[in-house]
Amino acid sequence: MKKHGCLWWLCIGWWWLPTKWVFFSIPAYLTRKIKEITQTPAAPPSPQRPAVPVSPAPQPAPDNVKTYRAVGMSYRLDALLSLGVRNEDYHKSVKELVAEELTEESVYEYEFYPVKAELVPDPDNPQDPNAIKVVVDGVHVAYIKAGSCAHLLRVIRENRVKKIDCKIRGGKYKYVSCEYDDERDKETYTLERNERPYTVTLYVTEE
Repeated sequence: MKKHGCLWWLCIGWWWLPTKWVFFSIPAYLTRKIKEITQTPAAPPSPQRPAVPVSPAPQPAPDNVKTYRAVGMSYRLDALLSLGVRNEDYHKSVKELVAEELTEESVYEYEFYPVKAELVPDPDNPQDPNAIKVVVDGVHVAYIKAGSCAHLLRVIRENRVKKIDCKIRGGKYKYVSCEYDDERDKETYTLERNERPYTVTLYVTEE
């Protein structure tokens, strides 16, 4: 085989390097770049949504809190109303009630804010020696239902009444309802006047 001298390499052999770049290195480089450009980038990880706090379910009333509805208020209506406070909102017009957002709720003529409720045994009662008076802020307003007296008398005698809360509702009221009139394209308000029986509810916490 004929050997090439230095002159040949100087004149011809140096073409090998650019030839290699043109036909091998550059195509390989371009192919790699095209793949990088056309390749679909991986989607960034979705940010973790913060955990939504879960509200605890409403807890039922403790077992030691008993609810009692009193009876006989109609016989002591004057005494009951002596504890009430006239509600200024009851005498307002529909326009005024709407302006103060007092719609879709009962606005009573009297409001009650009892401070102290007591259960007083009434052994001299001619109808029932087990009767228990309901005394609110020093005023005898009702009686406990006969079916609940036996248990309550035992609790009272054993001095296990820890706390008594009282709620009084009822009487004359106003109710403003709101509806949307499509034809007139406006809200319309209707005033209802009515009356509900007075109720006295006691929540007795027992030890």
